[in-house]
Amino acid sequence: MKAAAGSFTAPVCEATAWTPLAGQLTLIGTRLESYNAGNVVPLYGNLPEDDITIQYPPICGVRMVDGKPVAEWMYCTDAEKGTCAGVATEGWTNPMTGEPVEPGTQLNDYGEPVGPTLPKKGNEKLSADQEKIISFLLLNGVEWPHTYPDNGGTSTWTNNSSQANRNALQDAVWCISDYGVGDAALCDKLIGKEKQKEILASMPDEKVVLELQRTDPTPGDELPVGDTAKFTLTTNLYDQELDLTLPPNATVTLCGGDAVITGDKIVVKGSGAAGTKVTLCVTSDTDGRVDLSVAGTGSPVQNIHWNQANSDVEHPGEPRRECQVFATFDTTSSKLKATAHAVFVDDEGTGSLGSTGSLGGLGSLGGLGSLGTGSALGSLGAGLGSAGLGSAALGSSDLGSNGEGSNGSGSNGGSTGSTGPSTPTKPTTPPSTTTPTTPAQPSTTTPSTPAQPSTTPQTTAPGNGGQQGERPHAIDGGEAGLGFNTQTGIGLALVLLVVGGAGAVLAVRRLRG
Repeated sequence: MKAAAGSFTAPVCEATAWTPLAGQLTLIGTRLESYNAGNVVPLYGNLPEDDITIQYPPICGVRMVDGKPVAEWMYCTDAEKGTCAGVATEGWTNPMTGEPVEPGTQLNDYGEPVGPTLPKKGNEKLSADQEKIISFLLLNGVEWPHTYPDNGGTSTWTNNSSQANRNALQDAVWCISDYGVGDAALCDKLIGKEKQKEILASMPDEKVVLELQRTDPTPGDELPVGDTAKFTLTTNLYDQELDLTLPPNATVTLCGGDAVITGDKIVVKGSGAAGTKVTLCVTSDTDGRVDLSVAGTGSPVQNIHWNQANSDVEHPGEPRRECQVFATFDTTSSKLKATAHAVFVDDEGTGSLGSTGSLGGLGSLGGLGSLGTGSALGSLGAGLGSAGLGSAALGSSDLGSNGEGSNGSGSNGGSTGSTGPSTPTKPTTPPSTTTPTTPAQPSTTTPSTPAQPSTTPQTTAPGNGGQQGERPHAIDGGEAGLGFNTQTGIGLALVLLVVGGAGAVLAVRRLRG
């Protein structure tokens, strides 16, 4: 049970452009008791010029939610009845009896004390369709271009965002609850029978549908940065603003279906209880997970509060002495929410080093892994692989770029290469004067994976090309040599002269020692 609040100053309602009187905002006496009992307490109306004892609708009211005061605009659904939102000042007396009235007491439009404003199930004079339309107006609103010279100026929409727009919303509610009492021509123009049918068609009688599903990529959730993820939104919450939420580095657009996205809101057009599908496209400037969510309020009728003071008091022939039934949209109600995600991956730097570090047409030297320098020789060229001295394409694989040596699959006596040291030295990159040629494709036979080297360096015997791992097996099943003999050295020199010039031979000589 929440602790009772002592006398306090209530917050003002949304878009109040003036400062209400202290007596309106300060809760004391019977109004404070009503607030602590969980009831809504009227504070002030939409005309700041009104006397404190009588207020024009809509009315700002305050109620306790989770121990804190929440202020919300309340709209009247009985055009001929009073608001009962006045407040007794110091020295106020009941005009009907002459008796003194305690300061802070709630008054009707005649200045008489009235009881607390209590919850109701609805306004018994309204049909189910009228309640649905009024709940739609309070939640979503409609266009309402009209000028109110004495009440805020020109309105554009029926909502709480300005004094004029609130006045427009109150008129729209009365067009439904009390058609013919006010400006019937204005009602016919802005919320006539066809518009009412459209509103009713947009409000599902069945279970609310709000679903969001990623349709591309699928299966899986990853795609490169710069690509577009697609999501399918299915809902029967038509013609109302749904909240779109996603990270600031991501962007969502409509790429299919009948809907409008404005900022962080989407309005879906359609009809039918099963729901309508629209496609949302999401892109991201950076890598990482992007969560997209769509949120909306369930049936608006279920989120309307109805309240009335002195509901059991009647004054035949004097309707202004009776109190209106207020309709208030519950702004604290929980929303339905659907969420889906995609993961954007930055694939820069994950490919082969051979594509960026090759020497002319030499590509990646998988077959020279036996020299003991591992992937440090990976930038010397794919051309040697095509000459039978090692596999070009496998030399430029991810293992080469990770510094684990190349896995050449050499043929014609070429070496398959050994695993390089855990921290290879990076060779000096010779200048490239020609566009690298495309390395030859590797054999479809999967080469054996060489064993990892010992962390303890081995002593290099004279004449060997450096540290060696386990002796690999040649593709044809024969023994694969790990060192360069005289004939192989001569053949290699000839190939280097043909492909890379004298500079390539000099480079190999330096590498051999």
